Order: sequence, then C-alpha cells, then structure tokens
Amino acid sequence: MKFIRERLLRGQEDRAAILDMYRQVRARKKIHDDDTNPIISILCLSGLTKVFENFLWVRNRIYFRAFDKEWIKANMPDAEKRRQKAAYRRGMIIPSILALIVTLVFGLYMYAYEWEHVEYYSNYAKRYGIMEGVGKQLTDDQVHHREISFKFIRKGRYNPVWKVQAVNSKDELTDSRLSVGLYVEQMLSREVQWEFVLDSTGKIVYEKVYNKYDQMIWGRVYSPPLKG
Repeated sequence: MKFIRERLLRGQEDRAAILDMYRQVRARKKIHDDDTNPIISILCLSGLTKVFENFLWVRNRIYFRAFDKEWIKANMPDAEKRRQKAAYRRGMIIPSILALIVTLVFGLYMYAYEWEHVEYYSNYAKRYGIMEGVGKQLTDDQVHHREISFKFIRKGRYNPVWKVQAVNSKDELTDSRLSVGLYVEQMLSREVQWEFVLDSTGKIVYEKVYNKYDQMIWGRVYSPPLKG
C-alpha cells in the first residue's frame, strides 16, 4: 500500500487528475482501458486498479476499503488548505460560543440591574417613603391620550424605583395640578419629579423633589428606625 500511495501521489501536477480518475473507477463508472492515457497507465502500474473486460476496476476489496472517498478527498492538491480552514472553523467554535454566552450574560445583567426600565401609572401611593404605582400599568397609547401620568423609572428591571416624574401626553414634565389626595394638594401642587436615595438594604434615606425646570424644591432625610 505504501508503494501505491507513493506512486499515485508523487507529482502534484497530475495528482488531481489521477485521484479524480480513481474516484470514477471506484464509483464503478465505465472507464475504458486506454494505453495512450498516462493517467490510466499510472493507476494500473501502481497496482491499485486492474483491467477486466476492457474496463478499469479496483484491484480488490482491501484496496477498495483502504483507498476510500475520504482518502481521495484528503489527498487532493487543495486538501491541506481545506484541512487548515476546517481546523480554523473548529477552533473558532468554542471562542464564538463563549463570546455568545458572555454577551448573553452581560445583556441579562444590564437588563436586570443597569438599563433604564420605565413604567407608567395613573396614580400612586407611598409605602415606606417610596412612591409606588397604583392600579394597572398604563400602555404607551394610554399615556399619549392622558393629560398627566406618573412615570416610574428604575435602573434595571429588578432594582427599586429611584425616580418618578409627572408627564403629559408627550412624555414631557408637567406641573398640572395633581389631584391625588390631600397630601398632594397641600404639598405637591407644583412638584413634578421625585428622586429617592436608598441604602444598601433598600430603605429610603433621602428624598429630593423638583419642579418642571429641574430646580430642587425641597428634600427630606429619613431617620433610621429606633432599635429596641
């Protein structure tokens, strides 16, 4: 078999033609014996093929199995380039998968804890000093048809609300009179933006209130609860 390999693969110029001819013989295509054809002569002299009833055949089953389609493909003149490309593609699979996983994890983290998340409500209430939306969350279409809505802003989907704005149908700050209870009537008539500073446990420590011109009106410090 070593002699066959060396004989067939000796020259780069004829290798493709020799292997292509052998591929046809192996596929049982009718290749007539032709003494004037140097490719046929090389195949026969190598011992890989034989002539039977004026047609070329693979000499025996051992050669048929040893010199199979993969052997032909692997020894074509451009096989090394194909192997290098295949190795490169295989080598890129794992880094690509890792990059995809990192991107996905980063995106999920940003969505959960960093990217701005907005919800709109028609009313609000305060619990432990922080404003919460009351009722069903408004759709964008509903907001565009309302004189005033409350825009709740979070840094990430799962972080607490840190800012609330009173906005009009164009999503602009508005100082329309806010009739949401006595507390608002008396204290928040021109207040359109509320910001909350929380401690590491999620409890409010400071509240800042602004008008529509982004001017701070007042602030409130929340004392920690007394222990025992």
